[in-house]
Amino acid sequence: MIGLGPPWDESHGLSSTFAAPKSIQKLRCPGERGLKRIGLDPPIEQCSTAMMKQILILIVALFLFSCASTPGHIQPGQISRISVGMTRQEVISTIGPPESASAGKGEETLFYVEERPWWQWARIRVRIVEGKVTEFGEMPK
Repeated sequence: MIGLGPPWDESHGLSSTFAAPKSIQKLRCPGERGLKRIGLDPPIEQCSTAMMKQILILIVALFLFSCASTPGHIQPGQISRISVGMTRQEVISTIGPPESASAGKGEETLFYVEERPWWQWARIRVRIVEGKVTEFGEMPK
């Protein structure tokens, strides 16, 4: 059978002329782009579960990538790597660049955010006087 006839052959069942190879067939959900449900369609529950998995993976990936690259945000415990007497450059090479900084006469303050679970983040201050760390720790709320 060629071309425009019905997609079946009376002697052999479905014609291979009209069937797509399995490697390029796509699972489609009924109701997607105006498709009508027929007896061979997968159950609607299967479609919504697959779609929910894809959405969940996308949300988790976006969350991880957004948190990973924020300057000045440090993981819990990293502040313990700082010690009194370190230089500004040693602090930055140890825990990374600050989220913000302020400066006055002979002193500078670097501000970091320590990311804690459930968005209970703490603002961390590193005070540098005459080029050396004099104090550091969580800022009072």
